[in-house]
Amino acid sequence: MTVMNTGYLFIIFALSVLWMSRAEAESFLQDFQPCSFNPLCSCTKSYDSLGEVHCVDVYFPRIPPAINRSRLSTLHLRNNDLDSIEPYFLVNTGLYKMTIQDNPLPILNDDSLYGLEHSLWELELVNTYLTYVPSRAIRILLKLKVLNLSGNQISEIKMGDWNGLENTLKVLKLANNALTYLPHRAFDSLGLLENLDLSGNMISEIHVNAFQDGPLQLLRLNLADNMLKYIPYMHLSSSAMKSLKYLDVSYNLIESTKGPLLTVTSRGGRHKFFLDELHLEYNHIKILEKQSLQNFESINKTYFDGNPITHIQDGAFQNTKIREIFMVDCEIYNISSEAFKGLETYLHTLDMSNNNITEFPIRKLQQSFNMLMKLGLRDNKIKHLFPIIHHIEGKEKIIKSNDKKKANDKTVVHEDNQRNSHEKDDHHEFYSLQDFDFSGWNNGPLQINIINGFKYLRRLSLSKMTTPYIEPDMFMNFTIDMEELQITGSDIKTVKAHAFKHIHGLKYLDLSDNVISTLDSDAFKEVGHSLQFLKMSHAFASSFKPIPGDAFRYLNNLKYMELSNNHLQHLRESSFHFQTNLRTLKLQDCMIEAFHKGTFQGGIGGSHILLEEIYLSFNFIKKIEDGSFDDLPSLGKIHLDGNRINRIERHAFTNLERLRWLILRGNQIEKLEIEAFQNLPHLQELDLAYNHIKHMDFTFLDQVGMLSNFRMNVSHNLLSKLSSNSNFSTKDLYIQSNIRVLDISYNSIKSIEDKYFSPMESSLSYLHMSFNNLFQVSRNVFGNLNNLIWLDLGHNHIAEIGFDSFKGSKRLQVFIISHNRLVDLPNDLFKGFTELRLVDFSYNKLRVLPDMFFNEDNLEILNMAHNELSRMPVLSFSTHSAGVVCDMDLSFNTITALPVFEMFSRFKSLKRLNLAGNRLVHLEDSNFASLIRLTYLDLSHNDALSFENRGRMFLGLEQSLQHLRLKNISLTSIPELPLPSLLSLDLSGNQIASVSPDRASNLSSLRNLDLSRNELIGFPSIIMNLPELNNLNLSNNHIYDLNNSTLNMGVQKLISLDLSYMPLVSFETGALNKMTSLQTLVISTFVGIKDFNIPSIIADVHSLRNLNLKVDKLSRMGKELIGLFPYKLRNFTISGKALHGLSLNNIFQGLRYPNLNLTIFNTSLETISNDVFRHMGTVRNISLDIRNNSLKSIGNPSTNTLPKQHGQTFLTSLKVSGNPWTCDCNIGWMEVWHRKKRQFLCNHEDPSAAPSNRYRDVEHYSTSKSTCLISDEDLEVAACADKKKPLAEAFKNDIECGWGAAGRCQSHLTIIISVVVAYIIMV
Repeated sequence: MTVMNTGYLFIIFALSVLWMSRAEAESFLQDFQPCSFNPLCSCTKSYDSLGEVHCVDVYFPRIPPAINRSRLSTLHLRNNDLDSIEPYFLVNTGLYKMTIQDNPLPILNDDSLYGLEHSLWELELVNTYLTYVPSRAIRILLKLKVLNLSGNQISEIKMGDWNGLENTLKVLKLANNALTYLPHRAFDSLGLLENLDLSGNMISEIHVNAFQDGPLQLLRLNLADNMLKYIPYMHLSSSAMKSLKYLDVSYNLIESTKGPLLTVTSRGGRHKFFLDELHLEYNHIKILEKQSLQNFESINKTYFDGNPITHIQDGAFQNTKIREIFMVDCEIYNISSEAFKGLETYLHTLDMSNNNITEFPIRKLQQSFNMLMKLGLRDNKIKHLFPIIHHIEGKEKIIKSNDKKKANDKTVVHEDNQRNSHEKDDHHEFYSLQDFDFSGWNNGPLQINIINGFKYLRRLSLSKMTTPYIEPDMFMNFTIDMEELQITGSDIKTVKAHAFKHIHGLKYLDLSDNVISTLDSDAFKEVGHSLQFLKMSHAFASSFKPIPGDAFRYLNNLKYMELSNNHLQHLRESSFHFQTNLRTLKLQDCMIEAFHKGTFQGGIGGSHILLEEIYLSFNFIKKIEDGSFDDLPSLGKIHLDGNRINRIERHAFTNLERLRWLILRGNQIEKLEIEAFQNLPHLQELDLAYNHIKHMDFTFLDQVGMLSNFRMNVSHNLLSKLSSNSNFSTKDLYIQSNIRVLDISYNSIKSIEDKYFSPMESSLSYLHMSFNNLFQVSRNVFGNLNNLIWLDLGHNHIAEIGFDSFKGSKRLQVFIISHNRLVDLPNDLFKGFTELRLVDFSYNKLRVLPDMFFNEDNLEILNMAHNELSRMPVLSFSTHSAGVVCDMDLSFNTITALPVFEMFSRFKSLKRLNLAGNRLVHLEDSNFASLIRLTYLDLSHNDALSFENRGRMFLGLEQSLQHLRLKNISLTSIPELPLPSLLSLDLSGNQIASVSPDRASNLSSLRNLDLSRNELIGFPSIIMNLPELNNLNLSNNHIYDLNNSTLNMGVQKLISLDLSYMPLVSFETGALNKMTSLQTLVISTFVGIKDFNIPSIIADVHSLRNLNLKVDKLSRMGKELIGLFPYKLRNFTISGKALHGLSLNNIFQGLRYPNLNLTIFNTSLETISNDVFRHMGTVRNISLDIRNNSLKSIGNPSTNTLPKQHGQTFLTSLKVSGNPWTCDCNIGWMEVWHRKKRQFLCNHEDPSAAPSNRYRDVEHYSTSKSTCLISDEDLEVAACADKKKPLAEAFKNDIECGWGAAGRCQSHLTIIISVVVAYIIMV
């Protein structure tokens, strides 16, 4: 139950990902500055007017009071653990837009938005656990135009929800909630609403009059990813919906496009729809019948992608005017010449890529469809674009491509000649066609120069051709209008001289995935003036080593060049000197060993003054020479990660005034020469993580990051001592640095030289030193860091802190020293620290906090968990400081009693109190009554706590307490809890055997209930009396039987249910069918049930999206998963140490959602065969997380070397750390996959965008860091058990395999077997 997790676990998690999250946030907020009220937040202005305020991953128990004292336009709060907005708190802000995202804000007070009536235009409450529309809070917003309530748990729309918004609201987003039904006149009062997003819900029924009276101005309606079984024709046919232009019903359960014919206008309705776009992707449509879209008068764009369509009847689109049809990744095998009858004068675009089409009526389109501009036939099985025609006795006979093969090659050649001759005779120009895609290895082969009638093409995409070369005559039938050419996966070996002279207006050229061994030096001569985009990823043969600079010399207008994933090894100094317009150069994943000074020419008159991005990651580069990157005025990114760099020479990076990101992680750097980085004023990040750096002073930085918020990451290196360079005099050593964020965590630092941080005393704001070997801290090291606001010393061996250790760091806001060996603390440690907000002393050996330890009045969060405190440190706070504290974690100490009422009353702002794992014995009546703001209380794991049934100890918390945890305190029954505001209740780990329904009388708001690990013998009847219950955990109880009557009442609103680890002997099929809102189910393998089968239990739970299977008492799993899973299931998690193997390879065959996130963790699996991934049902994209198992090897989950192939699965994400891998060729495919990921999945361009947009986008320079292209940290953490080194290093130096699961290890054996077989055949 997510809501019930403690804020302190949140803190620990947030800190563990701090570098990543803040780095990402700051890349987005690069033009912002630290806010005056809290430097952890970013603002566009300071002081009285803050402008835009972004507080991302900054822990806030409450919104800072300074917000209400300032004028601001935008407030963005994300992942802050904010659980409430005080009434009238924003009254003085004048907010225009407010976004609260990923915060536990289940209730919005009626007066929270008071004061914003005339200013707030946009309100976003995303992923905040709302279960209802906060209508009473938003009805006062007279200017509100955009309301986003996505990602919540809203289960119904009620009358009056939109009161007050009738005349203003234009955009309403309710995506990813728990709606199952749209009621009568749900939105008709919203007279100006233009955009309504209801996607990602569980809507299966719509009231016939839901849209009877509007919204009158509605243009866009999104009903994607629901459970509709039909297109809601009748519901949208009202004349009030005549403005509707966009309808999305993709990812539903629709089996037919037909509905009741709208022929009679009833109640002011209309005859037919006029749409700009109709989305029907990934439904269950198998046949497009005649006049399948009869209720539409016209549609500009119609999408059928991903449907199991096998057949299109003649006239399927008759009587509907359609301009663009997309039918990608269906099951179509044959197209009739009359399939598109009626569209002859309308159809502009037809995309039927990724199907099983063997014959296509190309002549029919060529002769009759004179408006067709784009035709996509990629990845089909069309062997002959034009059918073979025989002339027999004056008659023509068409031989279909799937007829039997001819008797001998002479016959085939003769027929091909006849076909070519006939094409020339039957010439008919396809004047309108501008874009033709015939790529894909199963199409063709195609002889380009015999394609008649296509001469006016602007874009052409091909793969399989009849010749292994590109020569000029191929394109003689085309004109200079050709702008884009893509010939990929074609086995092209040679590109001849003047290859493109007939299409010399070419702007975009992609020759990726070929085996080019010869590239003539004059190949690009005629397109040098026009070509802007050249992509040759994985294009060259393995024997092709030099970068062909001679061939590129004509390309002086080129803006984007990609040569990645090749065996290119030799980079001459002059290779790119002629590309004077170049903006982006991608050379990652090659074998380049060195590049020299002058390769990139800057300065006045230099060749590369416009160059913005250089990607040289994952090559074999060993050092960066003096002047390698010098005076390149536009350069913003340099990626050199994943090489073998061991040395960076002096002045290697100099005078790069626009450089923002320099990525050098994952190399073998041992030493950084003095002034290696010089004059990089706008550098935002220097990433040196995962290298071999043993010594680091700051002489290698000279005028770096002086005009930016400079971050330097030196984590995961070999630093053992921080000291200055002893080879220089004290005067020479002094150098000013502007490092704002320094990460030196995960080293082995034992000692720090005095004044080591002096060069950055005035700039350093964030210092991360966790996971080192520090034993002490002193004033001479940390005492003068005047602007330090975040210090993390966690996970060291610190046993002592001096009273003046941080004396000069009075601006400190966050102080973390958890997981150390502290026994006591000096009294005056934080004296004068007026800005300190968060202190974490958890996991030490502290027995007491000194009295008056916190004297200032800004401390909000104190974490003292897992120490040896014997009493609550109430005397450690002054009266003022106690009144400010919001969050206190005292869990797992030795506290035996709580303070008296008067002492508790000092903590008037306390909202969260964790007392779990102490030695509490008794609680007085009204013990917490003085804590009037308390919303979270944890009393778990107090074994001896006496708990009387009437719950009088909670008196005074009736209106405030929302989350109560009573785990493992020996309860035998649920006590009375007079807590009507309670949202989450955790009673797990007790001895409760039964639950009386009357215990629900004062729990009317309860949404989350955890009764796991108790002694229940049946489904608790209290459920029926909890009308708002969303999440229920019953795992580890003594329930033996679950049937239709058991899970019948009170379960309709359940979103999450945990039934794992029960001794079930019976689980009736259909028992879960009443749970119409269920999205997440946690179950076990239930070995007590004979022939237990999971798909049969959940097949009809159509709303199910997440399945968590905890394997129990079953060493090998197979038949338990055979069957069809619910269509919506997209997240599948398997865990359990009992699991040692998979007995069947088709356990995932029944999965039916196109995108799967598969997580396998905490099992005893040692290997997973690639055969398991060869039977993935209709899954097309798989994200795989297999961290923390016992895996030694795993097969390749991708069934094709390329993504987006028909009927094939491709891996999109992979996490593998925490396993004892055997690093051989059985896992070598991982390294190849990472290269393919960078080639296909890390492109800045939208992969779904038409090629026509690609070359135009090269003008765009991305101002964010290319995180997808950076070396994967998971590979650095993952280890080879046999080689005792990180997986990333093994892939770099030890494993050289191929794409297959066994790769090169089996390739030699295959060759030997092939030779032997050939010899036997010869004999």
